[in-house]
Amino acid sequence: AWAHLPARGQLWVLLAGAPLRVVAVDTHPRRVLRTLELVDGAEPQATLAADPSGQRLWVALPEVGRVATLDVSARRPAWRQLPARPACG
Repeated sequence: AWAHLPARGQLWVLLAGAPLRVVAVDTHPRRVLRTLELVDGAEPQATLAADPSGQRLWVALPEVGRVATLDVSARRPAWRQLPARPACG
């Protein structure tokens, strides 16, 4: 899975495995900017999305019923995990 943040010139890629990792790629010189591990995140069904502002990544972890968020604009981004809520309707 991947999420393109054009305003930041970044492509974030979710790499499966144990632990899950997201990799930020600068789309102009095409180089890896950073790699961040999601502690306790090893799930084959994980998906990646970015909010419309391009400031936050979301990783859905359906097997454990959680969502991990990452503020990519922070100087030292840190993962937060939240319980997932079922969709209404």
